[in-house]
Amino acid sequence: MQGRIEQNRAERTVIHTENLPRRFGDFVAVDHVNLDVAAGQVLGFLGPDGSGKTTTIRMLLGLLRPSAGCAEALGLDVARHPEAVRARTSYMPQKFALYGKLTVLENLTFYAPASMASTTRRGFAKSCTTSGWRKWTNSA
Repeated sequence: MQGRIEQNRAERTVIHTENLPRRFGDFVAVDHVNLDVAAGQVLGFLGPDGSGKTTTIRMLLGLLRPSAGCAEALGLDVARHPEAVRARTSYMPQKFALYGKLTVLENLTFYAPASMASTTRRGFAKSCTTSGWRKWTNSA
């Protein structure tokens, strides 16, 4: 019975971490995070600047290698298969320090993987049109 429960948990879990830290020299940016996020669950990272929110997200997306521990996203080990994780996920930073004058659509196109840019652009524009968000696709 225990094996079946573990298998069901694994099938429903989209993010799993065990003792996930990230150090930059002597500075500990993330201190042994443990997460299990189920499919369909909404997860928010809240905390002051410098508390490790962005660092954790970047590790989960395979953009930054963890210092130790383990992390899986969508069933993939993020340290062993970062390219596969990035191919199946997206990351849209909250702040556009260098790109503040771009429209929302231009920012999405810029940050989308090259192979997905035209698909993302068409899908986003269609979604904006049908949802009433069209006014934001052509303005910063």
